[in-house]
Amino acid sequence: MLELSIIVVSYNTRALVEQCAESVAAYLNGKIDYELIIVDNASTDGTPAWLSSYAEKHPRVIAHCSDANLGFSGGNNAGLKLASGRYVLYLNSDAYLLDDSVKGMIAYWDAHPEVGLGACLLLDGTGKSGPAYGCFPTAGVLAQEIFTRRYNRLRAVCPPLNEDTHAVDFPCGAFFLIKGDLVRKLGGMDESFFLYFEETDLAKRARDLGFLCHYIGGAKAVHLGGQSTQEVKSLRLVRMFYFNWRKYLLKHHGPLSARLARMMLGVFFRLEVAKSSLRGNVKMLAYFKSHRQAMAEGWKE
Repeated sequence: MLELSIIVVSYNTRALVEQCAESVAAYLNGKIDYELIIVDNASTDGTPAWLSSYAEKHPRVIAHCSDANLGFSGGNNAGLKLASGRYVLYLNSDAYLLDDSVKGMIAYWDAHPEVGLGACLLLDGTGKSGPAYGCFPTAGVLAQEIFTRRYNRLRAVCPPLNEDTHAVDFPCGAFFLIKGDLVRKLGGMDESFFLYFEETDLAKRARDLGFLCHYIGGAKAVHLGGQSTQEVKSLRLVRMFYFNWRKYLLKHHGPLSARLARMMLGVFFRLEVAKSSLRGNVKMLAYFKSHRQAMAEGWKE
């Protein structure tokens, strides 16, 4: 069995997926026994033709070109069916490696059998820390965010550059390392989450089986963020975000938790819209208005 299967899903990110693939080759060739599975979700930017040619020239690369956009979960599940690694790394097409620290992460996993999945430091394009992991998005976590003025800061944590290894709830889907036997036992990602909350759901199901998630200090990669969704209207994406947040709460915590979270969000957005309007903050007013609308449309009882 191979040590590592890396799964990359691409949707109209032809230049970025090549950068991602080249970083894998640059830092892992000769360091670890791996395969790189690239799944194209029916891109229209020339990615399928490039990918077929690229795989022919690189024996470690497995190409899978879908006839339809399977979503992030569906694309990753298509890749998982082809994977034979002892570990599986879900890596975004707009992410790339900076070193071979994934090798150290695997060594850490092997020494800590209770750890089944994990995260690393994710840098943005400027070298600043970006969202790397988060707390499960329960109604309680939402309340804590609102009352401490840290909306979305607990569900999407940007850790300090020198943060040590510690337990977290779930990794950012841009760099999500998980034991192969575990993810196969879980059946991969839940494809009802087309986009957003699929990694959160996967981590929650792993936790329910008793496996921990750890953030590994010193391990790192780059995640540029949002490159596959730039051409999609933002309101549609935000609506999908709230739709899947509700779905996640219903699945794991029940209707009461979902209703409570919606109530808190509704009050929070109304207050923030009023405050932004009084202060004349046009940017924040537009932000909270769009979220209030998207939440109302996406989070329907």
